[in-house]
Amino acid sequence: MKIKLFILGILLLNLVINGCVNVSVIPLGNHELYSHKNNVIVFANRESIKKEFEEIAIILSKSDAGFVSDNVIMEEIILKAQEIGADAIIFEEDNSSDFTQSVRVTAIRYKD
Repeated sequence: MKIKLFILGILLLNLVINGCVNVSVIPLGNHELYSHKNNVIVFANRESIKKEFEEIAIILSKSDAGFVSDNVIMEEIILKAQEIGADAIIFEEDNSSDFTQSVRVTAIRYKD
């Protein structure tokens, strides 16, 4: 019984430390989505992008406010961007309340 309580305590501690981030993807157009391990560049706005690009998806994240750090949220978004083959993401919106935090970015791929 003590082992079960110990494992449950570890799981709850992990949830508090790492929180829970739900990341979803809304594909745009008929772009092929594929995984890669390249670095994903984060842009604060579209004007900073010097190459031609196409928007391939919207990435949305939701998490419990106060339980998940901004770094963890961005790491999860960047991992999802890699999973769909994005070269970069554009930060679009951060909606936070007392209970939830949601972030919306646009995933892009550079044109060759």
